Amino acid sequence: MHKKEIHDFRIKAQRKLDSGKLLYENGYYSESITHFFYAMLLTAKALLLTKDYETGKQKGILDGLNQYFVHQEGFNLTIYKNFARTQDLRQEVDYQAQDYISEEIALEKMEECEEFIAECEKFF
Repeated sequence: MHKKEIHDFRIKAQRKLDSGKLLYENGYYSESITHFFYAMLLTAKALLLTKDYETGKQKGILDGLNQYFVHQEGFNLTIYKNFARTQDLRQEVDYQAQDYISEEIALEKMEECEEFIAECEKFF
């Protein structure tokens, strides 16, 4: 089992969530999206390690979570889809010149991130 690695990814994910909240509180809404996404991604990566599933690719993490937890363990599908949509949004805010993320969008993503982490906690 990957106990230390799982623990370390979970700590790192919490730090990403915390830093995302600080960015949000200071009006850096686009930047907060990136941190919320990585908090979700690192939590998912830790969860997948409980199944000895390892991948270095974001798509592999999404696919593994879907296969091992949504389909086999009853992970909430809506929460999983929010994670996938957050990945798409993160790519937009990181790679497009226009900054359109409002406080409302960032708040929604923060709440979805917290919900995602809470859902993952059920399976550790």
